[in-house]
Amino acid sequence: MFAVNDIVMYKQSGICKILDICEKKFGKETRQYYVLCPQDDPNTTIYCPIDAPSDKMRCLLTKDEVVPFIVGRPDKKI
Repeated sequence: MFAVNDIVMYKQSGICKILDICEKKFGKETRQYYVLCPQDDPNTTIYCPIDAPSDKMRCLLTKDEVVPFIVGRPDKKI
């Protein structure tokens, strides 16, 4: 589970910050949602159901996790 202020990769919108975790009613159903703000569009608010498929949102990779991928490519230098 993610927490408020986590920075995540959201499939449709790229890098987002979790602003809040709240309960909302859309239509007839009340569910818990992550409230996301895309970093490249601060005027947009996204509500992602907490119980949505896990392939929609993930943690960002750290520098230590990314460097081996870059180093492994002979055409790239860091």
